[in-house]
Order: sequence, then structure tokens, then C-alpha cells
Amino acid sequence: MDQMKMAKKLYDAQKQLKKEIIEVVSSDENPEVTMRFNAAMEIKSVEIDPEFLKPENAEELNNLVKSCIRDGLTQAQTVAQNKIQPMLGGLGKLPF
Repeated sequence: MDQMKMAKKLYDAQKQLKKEIIEVVSSDENPEVTMRFNAAMEIKSVEIDPEFLKPENAEELNNLVKSCIRDGLTQAQTVAQNKIQPMLGGLGKLPF
């Protein structure tokens, strides 16, 4: 495959990754934080339960947000790798 075709395929794949949405929720029982990412590793939305926005919850909220970001980016990386890896053939793994 020539370089122009490969570049076009990668560009098209990148556009598709931006459309693929991953939702991460802090917990099933108490979804205080919900975040949506696309597979291009961009945060698309953050929702925080207004009842949870109290000063006494600040440390827990911080931990929940960090956890959602970590989980969302990990899932986005996996989706991106699974979508793009087949196009790379024997070129190796993606650098993320």
C-alpha cells in the first residue's frame, strides 16, 4: 500500500475514532460522576450529581474524577488500538 493510501486510511480512522463514544460512570450504585470520551481520547462531557457537590465531598469527588479519567482514557486507547492496529499490519503497536 502506498503512503498516500495509508495516510488516507489513518485520517479516516481518526475521524471514526472521534465519533466512537465511551461512557465511564463512577459506580453503578451511586453514579456521582459520569464522563464521556471519544476514542481519540478527548473528554466530551462531564456530569456531576449536584447533590454530591458539597465541600465535605471534595476529596472523594477529586478521586472519582481522576478514576473516571484514568478508566476512560484506558478504554479509549484500547478502542483506538483495536481500530487502527489492523491497518498498520506489521508496523508494530501504537505508541500509547
